Amino acid sequence: MSILEIGAGPAPALYAAIDYYQSLATWAGSIERSDPRPGATEGPLSLAVVSNPVAIERGASWSHYLHALSENLGQIAPDIARHLLYSVEIEDFSGFDQQQVHRDRRLAAARQIEAEFDRSDEPISASSARRLAHDERLGGVSAFDLIVLSNMPTTADSIELLAPELQRLSKALTPGGVLVIMGSAAESYDSLWTRIDELITNTALERLATQSEPFHAQLELAQAEIIETHVRRGVRSWRNRCSPSLWAEIRSELPRELRDERRPFTFPQFRLFAWRRRR
Repeated sequence: MSILEIGAGPAPALYAAIDYYQSLATWAGSIERSDPRPGATEGPLSLAVVSNPVAIERGASWSHYLHALSENLGQIAPDIARHLLYSVEIEDFSGFDQQQVHRDRRLAAARQIEAEFDRSDEPISASSARRLAHDERLGGVSAFDLIVLSNMPTTADSIELLAPELQRLSKALTPGGVLVIMGSAAESYDSLWTRIDELITNTALERLATQSEPFHAQLELAQAEIIETHVRRGVRSWRNRCSPSLWAEIRSELPRELRDERRPFTFPQFRLFAWRRRR
């Protein structure tokens, strides 16, 4: 199963999907099937797990971070270590075209094959090299089973700027593949959601059931407390390191509960939209 996540740093949807499908496969493998029909398959169920996770993240440091995170997770859960991602494959969503990425990968493989034949003094034509590259199993995939955009574009201008890339995502999915976009549930974003839906449903994708009611990003109390502690410590650290004028500028942009620690900590609310490739 192949999954692409587009810029939310550091690939939260990929790690969640890897964990979810690995747990599902482990559970299914523990169930014995018993079917009385002649020739029916018996034994444990075998479900797909994430084998090709790909992240699009801006920033040179993300690859190092993901590598360290995956190394640590692999020590805790060795059974998922080989399914984790250890680097950022693509650094910018702007201009992203998965079909072109796949063509470039094939072309690079063909050139390498042609060079190897040349070094052996057995030159072959470029067309022959391309055929061999087509038959060769490459590391990447031509399309994804699931694409997740964990943080939707937040302005009308950014949506229009990324409109070609958003529409090309339909061609980056396998038949039956699903695109999921998460974003703010604020009323001010309603027009942005409408525009995104117009762009995407104008492709080969059809909209699935929408999470119409906003949902919270964090519901587990213990995890929420850990996140709150981490966030508040980070804010205090920046407050102590900034000049008074810079801190005043930063503070004015913070949520109320981070400007005043006496206020209860709250998590943002989100909406989720999903589309499926029809063909």
